[in-house]
Amino acid sequence: MKKEIKWDISLETGVEEIDKQHKYFIKILNEINDAILRNSRDGALEALHFMDRYARWHFGTEEKYMKKYGYPDFEKHRAEHKKFYENTRRMLQHAREKGIDNVFAFSINKYLIDWLILHIKGEDKKFAEFLRNNKLVVEKEKLPDSFEKLEKT
Repeated sequence: MKKEIKWDISLETGVEEIDKQHKYFIKILNEINDAILRNSRDGALEALHFMDRYARWHFGTEEKYMKKYGYPDFEKHRAEHKKFYENTRRMLQHAREKGIDNVFAFSINKYLIDWLILHIKGEDKKFAEFLRNNKLVVEKEKLPDSFEKLEKT
């Protein structure tokens, strides 16, 4: 069963840099889905590793600006990121120890997509509104284009 994300206006935060990073996150999740559909367990695991690293980089960017600008819901937002990290770490550990079968692969993909959509539409939109209302800027950052580059961040 194919589950993928299509970018649409409901996912826009109105902050260009955050939206750009979210679009890239979606691209990675859709690559995981494609690897799953090809029954490429190695591809799914590699994409899951990349997604985990990318999430850490992206969340770090968000949290940097939350701290810098004194975002009042910083702790709540960061707690959601932390829970996501913990869940992805468990998934990666399970995948390393037991491998990835189709049921597990699809459950990983569903979790990641569902979590991202809810997070963008909830906490990220609140943060973006805070930025826009206060005329605060998130600087452009070059998106990492490989797992190796993320390893260095």
